Amino acid sequence: MGEASGDTSSAPESETGKIKLRRRSLKGRQKLCPNCLSRLRLANSLAGWMTPEEFFCDKCGYRGHVSLEKAPKES
Repeated sequence: MGEASGDTSSAPESETGKIKLRRRSLKGRQKLCPNCLSRLRLANSLAGWMTPEEFFCDKCGYRGHVSLEKAPKES
């Protein structure tokens, strides 16, 4: 009955203890323009502190809150 309802509280601790979480820092990731894939810069100096992050692309003129992130290569 517990299995049909999706209840996982009966799972042995040895199975749940194998899950490892790894957190990665978001710093160091390049912000890329969703239009032309060039690097973005912050639109103003208060972005991310007092106001939401707003990005500006020098190449195509994009201005907005959406950006793509390029993760650093893992070595």
